[in-house]
Parts: sequence; C-alpha cells; structure tokens
Amino acid sequence: MKSFRSSIAAFALIALAAASSAVAIGFGYVAAGARAVYRVACDLVSGGLKLAARIDGAGFARPAVLLTQARAFVLRLAKRERPHLTPGWRMCPSI
Repeated sequence: MKSFRSSIAAFALIALAAASSAVAIGFGYVAAGARAVYRVACDLVSGGLKLAARIDGAGFARPAVLLTQARAFVLRLAKRERPHLTPGWRMCPSI
C-alpha cells in the first residue's frame, strides 16, 4: 500500500512539473509577442515624431524652396559669360 501512495505522489509531482513547464513555455511565447508588439508601436511613434520634426524643423527644405533654388541656378548658368574660342587658344599644348 505504501508503494502505491508513493507512486501516486511521484506521478502527481511529474504532472505538476509538466504543467508548470507548459505554463512557463506559454508565458515565454506571450511575453515575446508582447515585446514584439511594444517594439513595433515604439518604432511607429518614434518614426512619426522624427517625420514631424523634419517637416516643422528649420533644416527641412520644402519642395517649393528646392524648385526656386534650382531655377536660380539655371538662370545663373544662362547669364554666365562663356569664353570665346579663338584658333590660337585651341592650339594650346596644355589641353
């Protein structure tokens, strides 16, 4: 009779260990999923803040400003005096 009780206790102890192991593994999966969701949420929030900082910041060049600068550059190139090529200059040995 005593061996029967000890075998039941051993079986209960093994079942308890298996159940606690399953709970620990399940908790690990839930915790990993929660960490992944938290990381994605933080990335979205920080990305949005970075984007908002770039749009409102002084260092951000708006597209209209970029187009104005490009037009000014083209006008400066068009106004620039080009060198007049002469036959003597074309015969320069350094070219």
